[in-house]
Amino acid sequence: MNIFISWSGDRSRLIAEAIRVWLPKVMQSVKPWMSDQDISAGARWLTEVSSTLNTTSVGLICVTPENQHNPWLLFEAGALSKTIEQTCVCPIVFEMTPGQLDGPLTQFQANNLDRIGIGKVLTTINSGLGDRRLEAQQLEEILDVWWPKLEEKLNAIPAASMPTAIRTTGDQLEELLALSREQLRRENIRIEASNDRDEKLDSLLGFLDKMGASISTFQLQAQRAIAAAAESALANSHPVVEGESVAVSNKADALKGLAGVIGPGKMDLAAMQQMTKMMREMQERDKERARSMLSGDPPLDSSN
Repeated sequence: MNIFISWSGDRSRLIAEAIRVWLPKVMQSVKPWMSDQDISAGARWLTEVSSTLNTTSVGLICVTPENQHNPWLLFEAGALSKTIEQTCVCPIVFEMTPGQLDGPLTQFQANNLDRIGIGKVLTTINSGLGDRRLEAQQLEEILDVWWPKLEEKLNAIPAASMPTAIRTTGDQLEELLALSREQLRRENIRIEASNDRDEKLDSLLGFLDKMGASISTFQLQAQRAIAAAAESALANSHPVVEGESVAVSNKADALKGLAGVIGPGKMDLAAMQQMTKMMREMQERDKERARSMLSGDPPLDSSN
């Protein structure tokens, strides 16, 4: 019996080659044929295919997800269905299910390329062998022995390569628009964070100014109060016992010394005021840079 094996595409060809080599080992009475192996060099391939189709009893269609709509595969399936008196066109699907078939191939009974599916295909082929037909039990035993060999070949078939997507102008414009929106969203977040920081820094600088003024006022008032206390101590000193005027004088000197310690310029007031001034200048430069980035104008030179 002649078995026509139809294929299209690299993975489908590998499946067809594996079945072509494997099938005669299971059924010695069959002769599989595939175009890639059984057309002689220099022969007219279309004539050879047509001649083989006319003498074929069963056709096996090696279907994969990527080739089920291939025109040549559909042509051979259609030619087989017209030349075979009793339709025995058997699509064998690989890495898909028969329910995923669509188009012209759905008119044929498809089977999975697994142990159960290939068993059904062999049963169909065996039913057409006449006197050379194998007993059902014998066929099952032979299949149990030889199926692992075919399964090993099928497992070695590489995965389908993903087709390169062709991007349209609309797709590219949509991506540019999405990127622009994302950039604008991030810029708005950055500006909001910068504004929040500026508000907090303004509040801190105002607090430092008030604190500096309060410290300065406190220092002056404390200095005056202590100096007045010292003068009052000296003016009201009336010694009752010997040496008392000396003690009062010493206390007055101590008060004057204390007034000098907390007087203007002490307690690092000048350093704090200088720090506040530098922070305010840095903030103004940052604000100027932000305004320049948004307006596109070069920043003003703040060094002059």
